[in-house]
Order: sequence, then structure tokens, then C-alpha cells
Amino acid sequence: MEYPNRLGEERIFPNGDVVRIIKYNNSQDIDVLFVKQNIIVKKRRYHNFKIMNIKSREEKKFRNTAYIGNGDNKSQYNNVKCKIYKKWKSMIERCYCMDIVSYTYVEVCKDWHNFQKFAEWYRENYNPKIMGNWHLDKDILSDEGKIYSPEYCCFVPGEINMSFCRKKKQNIILPSGVFLVHGKYFRSVLVKNGKNIYLGYFKNEIEAFKEYKKEKEKHIKEMAQKYKSVLPKKTFNALINYSVKE
Repeated sequence: MEYPNRLGEERIFPNGDVVRIIKYNNSQDIDVLFVKQNIIVKKRRYHNFKIMNIKSREEKKFRNTAYIGNGDNKSQYNNVKCKIYKKWKSMIERCYCMDIVSYTYVEVCKDWHNFQKFAEWYRENYNPKIMGNWHLDKDILSDEGKIYSPEYCCFVPGEINMSFCRKKKQNIILPSGVFLVHGKYFRSVLVKNGKNIYLGYFKNEIEAFKEYKKEKEKHIKEMAQKYKSVLPKKTFNALINYSVKE
């Protein structure tokens, strides 16, 4: 049976991209090119091309921001979502889900909108033999903690990561770790091992912050020494030199 020659046939897909058939074996096996993205998608059905139901891996899928990308890293193996994909998706959801108020001003660098780029960095920096269930942290290597990127992210034990979690503040401007009680006293609160440690009451926020800063930096240095043998040098040095900002 002689099949029709559909090589070079084009459609304009809903995303505005021109999609062209660049290889036609039969109606069940075609390769197409997403022209604008310069992405080739192989082994698709002609019917799906005709109804414009073929997706490029560059198409944004999560929160209209992130996409799988074109590469060897897959989101799942044997129908099971891979660990790296779960970490990536969780990061995207935290930053671009409007329901998560504490992450309203946090973003992911453009490179990491592409799952492939994040997966490459992950594989280079994560040692499963040592790091186990360590957390992805964006605060230790950055003074601001406002962006997930290769420059500012590292893996740390959960105990360390929890110490950098910011407690929800009151609707007044106060230094880190300081809370107003009964509209009269200022209390210092340190998060240690996931629990609130109350450091005392003070007449003003300046004294309360000084106490918090002293105890916070002491705690961070203690944890740096505790995990010194397994922490990357860059992360260890950042912890030892960490200074609490207001």
C-alpha cells in the first residue's frame, strides 16, 4: 500500500508555533518539528498532528512558568515520579502558588524553570550516599533568600534547614525573631530543632533582637560543627560566618 506523502505538512498550533512534519513513515509514526522552539518530537500519530494534540517538552506546564524541557531527564520511570522531579515540582509550586503567602516574593531562576537544567545541577551536587533525605535550601548562601538558583542553593540536613525557616510575623515591623506581647513587651523566639525556644522578654525591640541574634548565630555555628565532616566546604563556611540580619 502506498502512503500519501505528507512530509513538510504544517499546522499552526494553539501556542502559536508552526509545527512541521519532518519524517513520515506511516500514519502511526511521524516526527514533527516545533519551528519556533526548534524542538523535534518523534514517533507521534498523524491524527494527533492533524487535531494539534502534540506537545513539545518545552511547553510550559506548571503555573504557566515551568516546563519539562528537552533532554534525557524524565519526570517518571515505570510510572513512578522520580525524586528529582518531585523536588523540582515542589519548588515551583512553593514559588508560584498564590496560596502560599510566605513564598510570595520568592522566585526560581529562569534556567530552573526548565526541569532539565535543575536535574543536571541536582545530579552534580547531590550525593545520595551522604545526603540521604537532606533538604534543598536557598537561604544559607544568600543574604536575601529570595531566589532558587545554582548560586544560592545547597543541600543540608533537615535540622539545619528548619533553623532557617522564618516564623510568620505579626502585622507590625519588627526585627527577626522579635514579637510584641500584649502591646507592651518584646519577646525573643528562636526556632531550634523545629521547636520555639523563648529567650526572654525585653523592654524594647533592639535588646530583644540582640539576644536573638546572639543565640541564633551560636546555634548555627554549633550545627555547622556537628555536620562539618559531611557538609560541602562552601556550605560549612557560609554557616560558620552566618550573620543574622534584621
